[in-house]
Amino acid sequence: IDEEKYNEAVRELEEALALIRNKASLELVNLFFCEELPQMFGTYNPRENTLFTSEDTLFFYGEPKNCTYKEIEKGLYQMHFKVEIYLLDSDNNVLFGEMNYLDFPLTSRARNSEIFIFDDIPVKQLDLSPGNYKFRFILKDVLSQKTTEAILDFTVVE
Repeated sequence: IDEEKYNEAVRELEEALALIRNKASLELVNLFFCEELPQMFGTYNPRENTLFTSEDTLFFYGEPKNCTYKEIEKGLYQMHFKVEIYLLDSDNNVLFGEMNYLDFPLTSRARNSEIFIFDDIPVKQLDLSPGNYKFRFILKDVLSQKTTEAILDFTVVE
């Protein structure tokens, strides 16, 4: 098989994958606390533990998967997702919530699949007593109305 056939096969597989992603369930994968703020897709260093003091900063990273793309004109695509975040105590009581935590519309010449979310939150800003907590992330695909949730547990120590 010549090289051009391989390139043609890659293009056809990418088209098929785009159709499948539009039908697949929305996911938030590779959700981790990290050692530092991630700079690019896939370039994160997960923390070895989820124990934090009030002097620490919570760096997190996650990858939305299977977001819907709509072709708005020939060769121009649009996707749009939103993220809600809630801080919960060990009894699942909401201590803090932000419905418009992240609003990510994207218009692109490519159906980007290497999308990631990240942030840094100083623990002292949360004013938490020692104990177990969790962040609940709700990811919403605006174009398809698909949603998914993910939890990130952590502990604040003295």
